[in-house]
Amino acid sequence: MIRLGTIIISNSAKICLLTYTIFSYNTFHQLHAFIPHPVDPLSSSDPVKSVSFTNFRLIPSGSGVHFIVLSGCPGERDADFQELLSLGKINEHAKLMNTDPYDAIIIGSGAGGLSAGTVLSRAGARIVVLEAMTDYGGYLNPFQRNGYRFDAGMHYLGQLGEGGVFRALLQRLGVWHSIEFNQIDPDGVIRFHCGDLEFHLPAGQQAIQTRLSDRFPGEAAAIKRFLASLLAIDRAVESAADMNKGIGGFLHAVPSLPVLLSILRKNYAQYVESFTPTKELQAFLFMMNCGLPPQRAAALVPILMFRHYLDGAYYPKGGSGALRDALVGMITKNHGDLLNYTKVDGIRRDGELLTVTSGSRSWTSRSVICNADPTHLYGTLLDPALISRKLRKRVSGIVPSTGAFYAYVVTDLDLTEFGIGSGTIQHHDSLEAMRRQGMKCDANFGNFMLSCTTLKDPDGGHAPPGKHIIELVSQMPFEPFARWSHLPAERRGDSYRRLKERLGRQLIRKAERYIPDLSNHISYVNYATPLTNHYWVNAPGGGCYGPAHIPSQVGPKRFGNKSHIPGLFLCGHGTLAGGVYPSMWSGEIAASLALHYL
Repeated sequence: MIRLGTIIISNSAKICLLTYTIFSYNTFHQLHAFIPHPVDPLSSSDPVKSVSFTNFRLIPSGSGVHFIVLSGCPGERDADFQELLSLGKINEHAKLMNTDPYDAIIIGSGAGGLSAGTVLSRAGARIVVLEAMTDYGGYLNPFQRNGYRFDAGMHYLGQLGEGGVFRALLQRLGVWHSIEFNQIDPDGVIRFHCGDLEFHLPAGQQAIQTRLSDRFPGEAAAIKRFLASLLAIDRAVESAADMNKGIGGFLHAVPSLPVLLSILRKNYAQYVESFTPTKELQAFLFMMNCGLPPQRAAALVPILMFRHYLDGAYYPKGGSGALRDALVGMITKNHGDLLNYTKVDGIRRDGELLTVTSGSRSWTSRSVICNADPTHLYGTLLDPALISRKLRKRVSGIVPSTGAFYAYVVTDLDLTEFGIGSGTIQHHDSLEAMRRQGMKCDANFGNFMLSCTTLKDPDGGHAPPGKHIIELVSQMPFEPFARWSHLPAERRGDSYRRLKERLGRQLIRKAERYIPDLSNHISYVNYATPLTNHYWVNAPGGGCYGPAHIPSQVGPKRFGNKSHIPGLFLCGHGTLAGGVYPSMWSGEIAASLALHYL
């Protein structure tokens, strides 16, 4: 986070605060680019009071002079604000909250919410994005500790090459040229290890087919059919997305339905086993997972994940924050409002409008897009009078995705000496361990992922020269940590800290298979549990992917982007699927539905 903000005083005796609104995540030089006629506060005859704020926005005063307008914030910032009021430098009556209804209110600033806000603001809609936490972005939001920057929820992205669907989405959002990407090692996007088996997944369908066929020459035909099926199912999903686009879209989608219906009935183990009985080949094809063992995961999601990375993977220069900043920047450029420290606690219907509340504050709009988990929307936020018994029962039966244990490690070792590159290492002690991943608290860490942020993005400023940042992630359920779930971060006591440290040390020891003596070369380490997701992004059960991707919760059985309430739409990992691209695509869909409604 960048701490910026100077109160700019006009040539009168008062500072004109026109509205509470937020503009964040820009450097001071970028800030000046938004000021058509920059004001030099030192030229004012009035004394200038400098205060550090994280939230600010440029608002034209109507006289050609522009101001940095501050938002209300808790803690020390409030004290500074009150001091200014007491000095008489701000006219409290000028501190206005615009009460005109918004065209759309977006609850939550995760990938889906920011994507929706970008679409709507570019279309000219007047919007506000409400975020409960300090920073925007949800899982896209990096965190900083001891001078190091860690990406919490992004490991790599797919479909960003020429003709890729994610690239096309970023182009439609207008942010493609605002972000640069590094390509992950095309010879080993994923280094897969399962017991004594090892396979480096290359980029490109033909390269994968050749490498697998060389390893399993007797299975060449099955491998070819499997890879072809990924493309066929992907096309069927794209066709099915046209179902709501009038009669033409419906007719275009009909031929794809039998293919999708047959897939929706299967778990991923059944799907892979229908191509080959060879256990070793099955293990390699199981490498794409959604936090579930293959016999529990709905076949559709790993299939689409495999397709998503079929042509390789990429990482944003500057990390996940670069993608977040591009979306926030596009929203503010198009005069959208963003408010942090704004925890929504209710949604109700007032005639033809929807009202969203946060404590004593409220906003009205013709449409609301909720980026919160459906469990939270229907179980907590929405007026109970608007929820049917059937819907309430459905929500109570949602199974959350599995959480994870994380170790963010900074080391002074030269990781390239151990063969570590930009690709991700996926480790499984055995095929049986893979079939148990995430099912219980595995203190032995039989399954984990290892990646190096500073090799994926060497010039991204994540760590100083001579240091590397390693991310170790292992699926882990919520239950072992549930007794601390009512406590905020950093206040869960010594027993929680000791458990984290014990688990973290063991995970690092397991990683020493690939990075020898890592335990003795740690400059800094930070551990996180499913409670981290639960607290910071309000993820039920600390889940990484929203509702679990089991057969009863995917496809038409997942929550749609359109609710039963006119004007209320959903986006995020509770709709299409978990992951950055599905969440952002869902935001675009929800915004398109809202625009049509408006």
